[in-house]
Amino acid sequence: MSIKIEINVLQKFFPLLSYIYKLLKKINITHLLLFSFALHLFVMPFPSDGGMVFDEVHYIKATRAHLDGVGANAEHTPLVKVLMTIPFTIFGDYWFSWRFPIVISCMVAYIAFYYIAKHFLDEKYALLATVFLCFDILFFIHGTIYLLDMPAIMFGLGGIALFLYGNYKTSALSIALAILCKEIAVLFLGIIGIYWLGKNLKGIKLKSLEIPLSYFLILLFVGFSFMTVYENVYKIGSGVVVSEYVHNTVVTDDIGNTLTTVISTTTETFTKNINNPIDHMKLFLTYHGEFMKDLNSTYHAFNKPWNWIAPFDINGIFDHPVYFQVSVSVGEKTFNSINWRGQGTLPIWYAFWLVLPMSVFLLVKKKEVETSLFILSWITSTYFSWIVLELIKNSTGFNYYFIYTVPVLCLGIAYFWKKVNVSEKIRNSGIFLHLFSVLLFFLYYFPVGVFR
Repeated sequence: MSIKIEINVLQKFFPLLSYIYKLLKKINITHLLLFSFALHLFVMPFPSDGGMVFDEVHYIKATRAHLDGVGANAEHTPLVKVLMTIPFTIFGDYWFSWRFPIVISCMVAYIAFYYIAKHFLDEKYALLATVFLCFDILFFIHGTIYLLDMPAIMFGLGGIALFLYGNYKTSALSIALAILCKEIAVLFLGIIGIYWLGKNLKGIKLKSLEIPLSYFLILLFVGFSFMTVYENVYKIGSGVVVSEYVHNTVVTDDIGNTLTTVISTTTETFTKNINNPIDHMKLFLTYHGEFMKDLNSTYHAFNKPWNWIAPFDINGIFDHPVYFQVSVSVGEKTFNSINWRGQGTLPIWYAFWLVLPMSVFLLVKKKEVETSLFILSWITSTYFSWIVLELIKNSTGFNYYFIYTVPVLCLGIAYFWKKVNVSEKIRNSGIFLHLFSVLLFFLYYFPVGVFR
């Protein structure tokens, strides 16, 4: 009897799987974007009582200052804070104005990434790569709350896509805007530079240098022009100068004899302003050097970039920063109703060890050179640079810097499943299991506790 029941269940189960698979085959990028957009909108109001998630407290205050014509948060490039004054003015100063523009920038970032993936993969696997990206939980979180990263990533991915499709001048403009959103976006310039150099290393001629030179000039012009105007409009203060003057006054009688000496002190205080982009750049470097040292005064596994890609610190696998948390107690039980956490999606992040060896192997064997070179260029710029920085200065900070590498891992995962030499049945099973593990992470660390 039990065997018959099991057979009946399996006969019903497999047609269901077949139906789901056929349904999934009809999904396109529009469906994916609409679904992701709905998820972002769902979590966006939490919290909606004025509570600020993670570094929102800095950027919201900075935007308020910019509304008053006062420069603030000078340790980061200012474009996002200037642009965010627009929704603050139109909609008011509350959670919708803080987060909705970031959600929109995330949607545009997904589209740009999709076109990057389509340059190297067919439609099916480009969509698969974008699905992985949409369900990386830390990318999703930074694409919902008011942080500077997602606008920078949006322009950065847009700049890479434009470069791949031959629109070099527009690409340079987009990369310049990315850096003006957040200075860390210079890593996107590194991707393009390494990739171009790798493709042209053997045949560099004077004429071939026209593209990188014009690219760099556009980038410099846009960046310096914006920052020069910004410094003069907002008068960013780099510090306070206190000058103290001591005055000695000799008191004499009528015939010139000294009676006493009166000592008085005058203090003058004024704000020293940044007047040009070079001084602003010096402030960036000084601030971030000191700030990272302070962050690393207490050890956390997420401070070290090698712990992002493997469990080198077993005890720190789930050691991640808590962005914002609301706990509710019912009797003796406590659960988190709102839980924004900086947890990486391990099935994507640890896939580094699938993507990197595969890309190196294909490059060495001179197979799929363009794709493997592109993946390695991205990883080198956005990940290995943190390894070097950590080894030199011991000052990395947070694991969320890895979201600048996550898109290429998603591309590499889709590329791996396309290239791996197995049967179609095993390939589809592998893709399903990989996606399923990503979805489990996504649901468990979803910021609103509806799935836990």
